[in-house]
Amino acid sequence: MTKVSFIFDKEKELYNLWETVNSQKSYGFDFSKKISDKIIALFKNKNFEDSKNQVEKLNNHLYESAHLKELAKVLETQWDKISKKFDEKLELITGKKVMDKKADAFLISFGKCSYKPDEKYFFVSFLSNNLEIMRTTAHELFHFHFHNYYFKSIEKRIGKPLAHDIKEALTVLLNAEFKDLELATDKGYNKHKELREFIITQWNKEKNFDKLIEDCIIFVASK
Repeated sequence: MTKVSFIFDKEKELYNLWETVNSQKSYGFDFSKKISDKIIALFKNKNFEDSKNQVEKLNNHLYESAHLKELAKVLETQWDKISKKFDEKLELITGKKVMDKKADAFLISFGKCSYKPDEKYFFVSFLSNNLEIMRTTAHELFHFHFHNYYFKSIEKRIGKPLAHDIKEALTVLLNAEFKDLELATDKGYNKHKELREFIITQWNKEKNFDKLIEDCIIFVASK
């Protein structure tokens, strides 16, 4: 089973806020809309090191809360209960062994839950409910699995942006095949609505993951 450690790291939280305020849209969505105007004003077009202390003071009531440590314990226990079954389902669906036995989930104060597959960590919002956090955890571990086995070969064939589109859309399978786990619904991005519908249609015809990948490559390359 994949052991996930839930951690609050103030530096990662602050940098993630700064990066989001100063970055472009992600799959057509502007995550800075989830950040308060005060934080945007402090971080926008500013150097991170010069501005992070002001944001830290602004959010200090959140960062120093004992609730975060308690929440981390609760989330680890909750994930431990479903981790083995999640890995088994992922292996059954893809036909590939789960390679990652450990990952870190860093708690952040807003909803841009990005990830680093090479460093085996991702972000979850501590303001979300627990079922949504479990969904995010499953979603990001699905991404790790995709990177381990598929991403580079797909990128060589159709390029990085389209490979990322397939990676993101494939998590719709969480709704189809992981219903017995305690996960919120995986909604995805509006940009991938058509691709996600295509994936479910093809998957229901034949539950062959490698064939599904090929179908997705042809589908996105034809657009």
